Amino acid sequence: MKTKIYNIQLFRGIAVLLVLFFHIMLMEKKWSTLNPLLSDFLVVGQSGVDLFFVISGFVMVTITRGRFQNPSAIAQYAYNRLTRIYPTYWLYSLLLAIVYLFQPTLINPTLGNEVHFISSFLLLPQDKLPLLMVGWTLVYEMYFYLVFASFMLAPQKHLLKLLLSWAVGIVLVHFFRPNPITRNMISSTILLTSPLCLEFIGGCLAAVMLHNGFFHWRRTCFALGVFCLIVNSIWAWADHSITIINPVHRLLLFGLPYVAIIYGAVAMEMNDGRVFLSFLRPIGDASYSIYLSHTIIINAVGWLWINSARGSIPILWLLLMLTGSIFIGLLSYRFLELPVLVFCKKRFFKNNFRNQPIDDHEKMHHHPSL
Repeated sequence: MKTKIYNIQLFRGIAVLLVLFFHIMLMEKKWSTLNPLLSDFLVVGQSGVDLFFVISGFVMVTITRGRFQNPSAIAQYAYNRLTRIYPTYWLYSLLLAIVYLFQPTLINPTLGNEVHFISSFLLLPQDKLPLLMVGWTLVYEMYFYLVFASFMLAPQKHLLKLLLSWAVGIVLVHFFRPNPITRNMISSTILLTSPLCLEFIGGCLAAVMLHNGFFHWRRTCFALGVFCLIVNSIWAWADHSITIINPVHRLLLFGLPYVAIIYGAVAMEMNDGRVFLSFLRPIGDASYSIYLSHTIIINAVGWLWINSARGSIPILWLLLMLTGSIFIGLLSYRFLELPVLVFCKKRFFKNNFRNQPIDDHEKMHHHPSL
């Protein structure tokens, strides 16, 4: 498979921008006393999480090719995943823990300001949101990584069977039990059988197809995925009976189209050399830092807005939320993420990692990113 896959970085950038616009829209509703400038249509920005899950599945298959049934490679995979997720996440969680000590009412206000500190920092299943609100998606990611690591103990030729068995098990348990749980939460019961896992599996299956040389219908899949995504987004916005927080709804409305889009985009790049919107690649590189920091930034800007400049022009504050989140995320990526990755590579497993990329994903595009 082609070693550089730039379109993955593009879609990481799109995913984090979708989430960012969604949260800015919510902040405007919270802080502004005027008619909102941002449309409720931005509620579909929640689907950026679904895109991240699909991309994660695709990447996990790609970076582990040829590493199955290799204990040192599995250990390296686990180490890379842990050092990729935890250090930067811990820093932002620590900032919020300090805030919680002095102003607990600012954390998880919709859930009674309750926090499970150990579960939050370790990204364990829990019945509350973590200190850092967006951490709920990382609980899913850690679960995905754990399951995939167990798959690596088997021969690689069985990966497709394992993925399909996992998918069938989720469908049978979730969709055919008398009272299926449809809340988008992260307790262990919900996590194990969540339809959101099918988005990760879908990304895995897309990568398996491409690794096996299946490039057929790539343009059709991409176009159909984009068309369905647009139609479904309008439908989800217009039909109030649809709740995007319901994981079944978001799987059908967004997860499946994103699988088709990622398959088509990567297949077109690999087969035709087609790269989209390369100017978004830096945002894709910094997507993890932007994702972790943006809620802190937009809440800080919102606090300043409501306390010091209520009479000012709202669009200026909304633009500050957007540009500030991206700018701080880029700085965090450059001066926090990358140094941490370099340190972790040099400090541990020196012999095993001597000729390895700084991060697993460099295997895909020669650039360290999530």
